[in-house]
Amino acid sequence: MSKVRSERKPKAKPQARRRRLDRFVRQDADFIAEQIDAVATLMWALAERMEYFAGFNSEMVKHSREMAGASVIARKWATAIRKPNAGSEGLT
Repeated sequence: MSKVRSERKPKAKPQARRRRLDRFVRQDADFIAEQIDAVATLMWALAERMEYFAGFNSEMVKHSREMAGASVIARKWATAIRKPNAGSEGLT
């Protein structure tokens, strides 16, 4: 007996195989501080470009100054992350 076409199971579509990569990610404070510094540098450069191209657009100038301020804050975060916790020596 042959099967009727409607009784056949549909063929499963082949799925793309994901490549497994070994994870090598530094998870220490210095690495995080380096990443924050890199972001802060990009933010500062973007703020400079925004201000240069803003011309007389006061809204763009305002946002460029906000971006520059945020980059300064991010740089302070990176500095604080690099410093050892000053108050934690006597706790152990």
